[in-house]
Amino acid sequence: MKRQRGPSKAWKPEEPLEPETSPLQLYTGQGTKGVLCEWYLKEVGLDAEMIRLDRTLKEQRSDSFREVNPFMRLPTLVDGDLRLAESGAILLYLADKYGGLNTPEDRAVAAKWVFFGQTTLMDVFFVEDQTELQPDTLQALEEVVASRDYLIGSRFSVADAAVGHALRYIDLSFTKVNFSSYPSIQEYMKRINGRAAYQSART
Repeated sequence: MKRQRGPSKAWKPEEPLEPETSPLQLYTGQGTKGVLCEWYLKEVGLDAEMIRLDRTLKEQRSDSFREVNPFMRLPTLVDGDLRLAESGAILLYLADKYGGLNTPEDRAVAAKWVFFGQTTLMDVFFVEDQTELQPDTLQALEEVVASRDYLIGSRFSVADAAVGHALRYIDLSFTKVNFSSYPSIQEYMKRINGRAAYQSART
């Protein structure tokens, strides 16, 4: 386990986790959607402690981490007494508490896009019986981003984090996807991928 803030130390899975030193902690690991949550934390300006577990050493299966998340899944957010898993839930919690979602309508629209990014959009590339929906899904998204810089209003939001991350993952995983047929999506991806918080979370 590596902690981003302060000097890191070697950690053995059987050792107890250190006491909390930050109001917000994100347990994450390579190859997980923790990078998405880390990105959004940076976007809303939260100084969270990043605790990186090495999945190759099965650190997420330790008794200590089971106390944080019995399902042993990454990412997991700790905010005071709250222990929250599932990246979509983490995103929506952070957006609701820190990201300016002020009404039920705001929350519903944000949830729509988070679910779209993590299910609808991903499914048409990764679920075999839904791949025929790729062109229609991308064309619908193309029309949305052709008329605006961001998915909700004029500013970056949790919706853009979820959908932008999904598009980036698809682009890296499927070299045969011809995004040149969707110029507005291409421009949207450049705009999202160029954000300082995104670049920082990737390093």
